Amino acid sequence: MNPFDAAAYGPLIEASMNFDFFTGRSIVPYYIDRTIEPRLQSTDRTTEISKNVSDFLSKGNVEISPLKIDHLLYGYGGTLGSYVIDVVDLILKGDDPTKQRPMRMEDYPVMRRFRAREFGGGPSEDFYELKQYVDQLYGSMKQLEKQGRFDEASAYAATNASVIGYRKGLNEVADQLSELRKVEQIILSSDLPVKEKEKQQDELREARQIILRAIVPIYKAEIRPPLRFKPLN
Repeated sequence: MNPFDAAAYGPLIEASMNFDFFTGRSIVPYYIDRTIEPRLQSTDRTTEISKNVSDFLSKGNVEISPLKIDHLLYGYGGTLGSYVIDVVDLILKGDDPTKQRPMRMEDYPVMRRFRAREFGGGPSEDFYELKQYVDQLYGSMKQLEKQGRFDEASAYAATNASVIGYRKGLNEVADQLSELRKVEQIILSSDLPVKEKEKQQDELREARQIILRAIVPIYKAEIRPPLRFKPLN
């Protein structure tokens, strides 16, 4: 492929695949609820620009996540364009304290993608990859049952019993992480001073890491997904 073509189509291809080849991560993160409308899929870092564009497009039955719009904007904008986007986003947020977010090193345009790649893995992503793998096994077993292929379902369940048995524990941990993330969003959407938001956000993130560091090595040693397994987008 012509390198100029790659630069022109790269962000579009990545958005369509929901995968950033530079960072090696999903654009819409693994912890985002995929059962909600795409226009509601955002994080505390999603720009107001992309949220507004996503809302506008949804009125014309064009569904695209604000996270993917952000990816396109920053992908095509480059460093200079990223600064412009950030400035416009600050203007749109205005003085509304519920929209103010702590500004960290990785949020600056020059550092954003490099920091994202540096921290693209870790126990959080490992956990959700393991959960998706176990959910896939469980879903496949249930699908065989729905199709009336009970002998196959029974054999499948027996073969994968030890792994599927971890599903309940994984779901319980996922619920704990989800609750911590909900609390984080409540704090970030409050009218607390930015410094206090940053302090409480750091405490919640550390709480998540404590949970993940304690259980992920155990689950990784027991579940061991095959190398060919790729998490679903």
